[in-house]
Amino acid sequence: MVIIVLFLIFLGFLSTRYRNFQTVNGITFTVWNTTEGCYVMPYVYLGLFHPKDDYIIFSNRGGLTIFLKDEKTMLCFFESSDTLNCKINSFNCQVFPQPNYKRRADGLFYYAPIEDPNSHYRKRENIRKRKDQYYILYPSIAIDTYDFVNIYVKDNLRNNDL
Repeated sequence: MVIIVLFLIFLGFLSTRYRNFQTVNGITFTVWNTTEGCYVMPYVYLGLFHPKDDYIIFSNRGGLTIFLKDEKTMLCFFESSDTLNCKINSFNCQVFPQPNYKRRADGLFYYAPIEDPNSHYRKRENIRKRKDQYYILYPSIAIDTYDFVNIYVKDNLRNNDL
């Protein structure tokens, strides 16, 4: 019996070892790096098993930056050769894969013109324009899974609408 209890405690330790919690704009995100991928949940998640709903999963060899546009809208920019699976129910999750944007050295994102006429760049003309680049300045959480899990929080909220 003691061995079973110790084994369960050990499993609990393993499941939380690669779990990080970060609060952005009053929302606590759980970032859980597993063998299946990196799970991101807009709430505190302490379960031993993978969540069934309200999560984002992407490759362990990629990066994701989430901008909180408002209380109900989440903008997800991901850098990965794999796809991002967004099963968020509590937010309107808008996903932008890497070909539609570039990252500046200071961490801000801008849309880069690409050849596809149906790209997000051409569809979203109402993004705040600064010269020839389009910036998104909202509170954000950046997750980099290339070197373990690094989380960077930017609280750069502006009164601009997308």
